[in-house]
Amino acid sequence: MAEFVEKRCEDMIPELEQMERMKLFDKNEIRGIAKKLKEYEYKIQRHTKTKEDYLRYIQYEMDLLKLIKQRRGVCYEI
Repeated sequence: MAEFVEKRCEDMIPELEQMERMKLFDKNEIRGIAKKLKEYEYKIQRHTKTKEDYLRYIQYEMDLLKLIKQRRGVCYEI
């Protein structure tokens, strides 16, 4: 289970680095985002996952996308 989570987290690194280079988030914010994504990945990989685990992860991703769009100055609905 942990190897799947680590692989998915490694796959996210280029995206997070790009957001930092574009100055959408600072280093501390990127660290917090990475930590939160890893927590959600572990929740959906465990044996006793729930529908709420998925819904919370999806909501976090949607909120993050909305924040990225705000910081880029793009104003349209998700």
